[in-house]
Amino acid sequence: MRANIKAVLILGIPLALTLGDTAASARKKHHRAAKEASAPTPSEDAPAASPAPSPAPDPPAAAVAPAASTPAPDPTPVAATSPAPEPPPPVAAPPPPPPRPKDGVRFRGGISLGGGGEFISGFTAGLGAIDGRLGVQINKLVGIYVQPHVAFGAGSIGSISGATGSAAATVMVDFTFIDRIFVGAGGGFGIVNNPYGAVAQLRFGGYPVIKVAQDRPRRKGLMVGADTRFYFTQVGPVLELIASIGYEAF
Repeated sequence: MRANIKAVLILGIPLALTLGDTAASARKKHHRAAKEASAPTPSEDAPAASPAPSPAPDPPAAAVAPAASTPAPDPTPVAATSPAPEPPPPVAAPPPPPPRPKDGVRFRGGISLGGGGEFISGFTAGLGAIDGRLGVQINKLVGIYVQPHVAFGAGSIGSISGATGSAAATVMVDFTFIDRIFVGAGGGFGIVNNPYGAVAQLRFGGYPVIKVAQDRPRRKGLMVGADTRFYFTQVGPVLELIASIGYEAF
């Protein structure tokens, strides 16, 4: 037993001393590393021994007062200025129509076809007719012309039937209103079969289709009208009614 205790003491004391030295050496190394880490590293520009400059003292309150205030810039974005667009060129107005020439004297002419009847006391006949008109148009209102007329037909008186015909030439004075409506009257000479005598004529009608010239005083168009003639012959008066359609330049 004593031999064992002695062996433990012999072996344990050196081991304890060795462990103590190792721990002390480790503590010294740890303390040295911490001291090196906390020490400042000198910079390349300044030597390690020079002391760091102390911060400048704060200026007094009066020195740091703001300068005179300047107007703040308008935060609204300013659009990029560009030159004002040129105004569009003025639109040229269409030229006015040429002035209508002054009214004046001009030739008047026309032709028409028609049909109607011839009436004598106790005698009635159907007729087909052709008429012409040749003269002058003094102005827009008044025209003077000669109207030749020829008509042929057939009729009966009682139980007797036969052919008939008439021819006449009259001088007419014609009045045209608003370029559309006309009324005329005149007289001349005429023949109904064999009897002959003076003729009085009335006519009226209109121009449903018309064209008015812009460069001269002229109108022309479709004519629709009616002619009434009274023949004063040796055997008595004869009434003739003719409706006609034709062309007129006036």
